[in-house]
Amino acid sequence: MIRRRSYLRIVAAAALVIGIVSCDSVRPEQTGSLVVEAYMNTGLRPGPVILRTTQPLDAEGDLLDRSLATGGGVDLIINGLTVEYEEGSPGHYSPPDEYTDALEAGDLFDVLVNWDGRTARASGILPPPIRIDSITVVVPGEPVEAILIDSLRLDSLGVDATTGYIYPIETTAWWTQNPASGPDSWIQAQLRPRSQFSSVVVDFFLLPEQVFSEGDVGSGEFAPLSWTGLYAIPVDRADQPLPSHELRIAVVRSSKVYADYAAVRFDSDGREPPSNVEGALGIVVGLSVDSVVVQVDPLAAKKQTFAINR
Repeated sequence: MIRRRSYLRIVAAAALVIGIVSCDSVRPEQTGSLVVEAYMNTGLRPGPVILRTTQPLDAEGDLLDRSLATGGGVDLIINGLTVEYEEGSPGHYSPPDEYTDALEAGDLFDVLVNWDGRTARASGILPPPIRIDSITVVVPGEPVEAILIDSLRLDSLGVDATTGYIYPIETTAWWTQNPASGPDSWIQAQLRPRSQFSSVVVDFFLLPEQVFSEGDVGSGEFAPLSWTGLYAIPVDRADQPLPSHELRIAVVRSSKVYADYAAVRFDSDGREPPSNVEGALGIVVGLSVDSVVVQVDPLAAKKQTFAINR
């Protein structure tokens, strides 16, 4: 079974909060730095622009709510045409409802921000659309033994661990190369099963997500490209069959700016995340996203292929 789903929220809010806290843990300020976040998706109307400020580690209350920057002004300039954004919910700015034009591949855009006497600017370009053509899922005939480590209980005296079993499942996504992508085309590929594995330590040794240059897997104009990832589904016994589950496969085509940001977005070691915004922190990029949800059936063949009909 295959279902199409939109997948527009690429970076989790929790990751941004980590970045916000990390910035001020290194450089405390009475008034935090401005953070601008926007993703413009090829084929859709212009996306929202989110304004926040960095917060100190000792800030009280909800960090996400406290950081939202209200009362700002945001303009989007697309190929020389200015679209004035409106603030809806606090800190979230969007084009007016009557603006319904979709962004197209190759569109150049600028985001201009004015807030609390500060100005910020960022530029980008919309990449060619990306579409998943087919999915291949390879399921082993039986689970393998694994040591499940609870990383929350690690201490200097020992490690709390139990023995369990997992089905490591290899998944390959195929899409078509577009020569208009150019040399600055990067891909983020991601596997998200509905039944997430609970051990972050075991997940670390698998490959549920990767960021890489599209040119590294390309072999010519309009040639099929692929990425293979690995995720795991846990079971209690060695003779327990693989449970049926949903799997979402997502691919994002964007630039090196987005690739650098995506690669370190969960890094909380105190460094500022990469930024392409002049006069502020944050990320403003054009991207193209496609995602597919498939039903992995343990009663089907060990190798299941899903052709994506358009």
